[in-house]
Amino acid sequence: MQHKLRGAIGSGTAIVINLLIFTVPLLALVFDWSTFRLAMLISLLGVLAKVAGITETSRERPKVITTLAWLAIVMSTLSAYHRDSWGVFHLPIAILLLLPIFWAARTRGVQIKWAFWGACGGALLGAIVALQYGALSGSRNISFFNPIPAGGIALVLACGSGLALPLKPAQISMAVWTLICAAGSVAGIFTSLMSGSKSGWLAIPAVPCVLLFLNWQRLSSREKLRSSTLFLIITVGTLIAVYVSPAWQRLQSAVHGAVGYAAGSGVTEGSVGPRLELWRYALEHIGRHPLIGVGKDALISDFQTLAANGIYAQVLTQLHTMHNEFLHVYMTHGILGLSAMVLVYLSLFRLSHGHEERAQASVSMMAACIAVIYLCLGVGEVALQLRDLRNPFLFWVILLAAQPRKTRI
Repeated sequence: MQHKLRGAIGSGTAIVINLLIFTVPLLALVFDWSTFRLAMLISLLGVLAKVAGITETSRERPKVITTLAWLAIVMSTLSAYHRDSWGVFHLPIAILLLLPIFWAARTRGVQIKWAFWGACGGALLGAIVALQYGALSGSRNISFFNPIPAGGIALVLACGSGLALPLKPAQISMAVWTLICAAGSVAGIFTSLMSGSKSGWLAIPAVPCVLLFLNWQRLSSREKLRSSTLFLIITVGTLIAVYVSPAWQRLQSAVHGAVGYAAGSGVTEGSVGPRLELWRYALEHIGRHPLIGVGKDALISDFQTLAANGIYAQVLTQLHTMHNEFLHVYMTHGILGLSAMVLVYLSLFRLSHGHEERAQASVSMMAACIAVIYLCLGVGEVALQLRDLRNPFLFWVILLAAQPRKTRI
């Protein structure tokens, strides 16, 4: 009787978790508040499943889980040491709260294909809503979604849509499913371009390059030719899409700002110029407290004061990060904090390639895609520390890490 009751509880819990991991990516672009709240619910169900003993037993602990926990400890400790404001603790707290997603994903009956299916729907839904809010006119309606995280999340959904192809539902024909996955990928890239988030655009050519590199030795000569041709088609198509869309104007503005800054004209536009000025400040002060950094509050106060005194461009008085993930973490948390963050990315690549590779090809490749996308986002933004980008990252990474490891012969 007790065994049947546990089986019924496990079955019901798995159904709820599957629906939740489908809904998170489905709503990721539409409601920015939904990801963390639904992920928290999954995390809670993971704790309950662990207590009830309905999770799959395994001694495997993927490196990415350990390094996420280590990142939380390092950043919270250094932030406390620097007496920084409450906001800098958000990332460590979010990591610790969402780690039980690992147990939820290992509950018997939970299948990650639901997350990939949700990515298809989420990319299409996001594109539809973006069009309704004037994406083609160049509108970056922040009252609907913040265009910076939207550009990154859309690319994650685009990758999830493409990698959903081998995870076809039994009720749908292969031809129809191929069309759905392709439409989701195109919709995700379209939404990212329309968001105007230039850091995210770096990932559009980078992701297929990395996937080809990681899988090149496994491909036959015909598959290599086919994959290379597909990559060229995607690249040309993306460039055409940029040229005929409002994204072209933002790209021209970015080039103008970079060229003007390099020529000594200072900050002449509001995107690339301020970033270059911030990075100049970082390079000129990079030797301060290299081991543990200066803390976020001290960093912001310093460059804003210097800007107000005319040493740097006035626009810096309105900014609150270095607009570069790696410079920001180094300046605020030093080599210790930066090393902890780099370890997270390295361990994520281990899920896609190496002895920790996941058994399901879509899972391994999704890990590589997310790592590349967030590394590219980190060039011009803080990514893992930005709430709306942090939450999807943690949801996907912990979910992927929980999948079975590839058996080595």
